Amino acid sequence: MNSIINILEFGLDGSYARHKALTNNIANVSTPNYKREDVNFIDVLNDNISKFKNNNSSNSTTLKSTNPNHISASINPSNRVRFKTTNYTNTTYRNDQNNVDIDSEMAKLAKNNLYYNTLTRRISGKFSMLKEVIQKGSE
Repeated sequence: MNSIINILEFGLDGSYARHKALTNNIANVSTPNYKREDVNFIDVLNDNISKFKNNNSSNSTTLKSTNPNHISASINPSNRVRFKTTNYTNTTYRNDQNNVDIDSEMAKLAKNNLYYNTLTRRISGKFSMLKEVIQKGSE
């Protein structure tokens, strides 16, 4: 369960990084010589899902607990990955060398928002399931 939550968290981080890039493009739609940027986190996320499916245990580090009552935890280094921002410098839409198409950016932003909202619902559902298990276990 913890690994699934880690993957969902990683997806949220990537979607947030893309949101920042897209909103930066929208904010600079009228800036001369501005070149759009984007973050493709889906490929990195798919790689992490493949690692999860293959049960690659070398991707996580177990924390040492000093008390048997401590909750075990693991750190997945893939959550620390910085998402690559790509600058599109080889295109121009206007005479001022700006390459931001506001309609395209708004559509990408809407799609990214749907993705982010879906991930937040999934992670919320996982936590609700854990809460229910904890409540049923205490009865």
